[in-house]
Amino acid sequence: MTRLGPIIATLNEKFGTYTRTIMPKPNKRLEREVHSSGNCLPVWYGQEKFEVTQGFTIEKYVVDLKHHTYNCYFWNLVSIPYRYVVDAINYKLE
Repeated sequence: MTRLGPIIATLNEKFGTYTRTIMPKPNKRLEREVHSSGNCLPVWYGQEKFEVTQGFTIEKYVVDLKHHTYNCYFWNLVSIPYRYVVDAINYKLE
């Protein structure tokens, strides 16, 4: 138990100096999703809903930006927007 004290203190110091709002690993995953969203095609369904397809596949994903959900549930589980959500957000901002 005594060996954990210095480790916890070191981690606490590192955390205290961290200035970003997203930690490094989730930020890396988010950047990967933003990069992968380039070949998605969103179609606006009204209000905050979009139907997004990726490339030439027949798979369609319904994204609801208001309720932070889409039919794959990745966003709900991990709290990181998946590429379909990123594309819908980009479409809405444009």
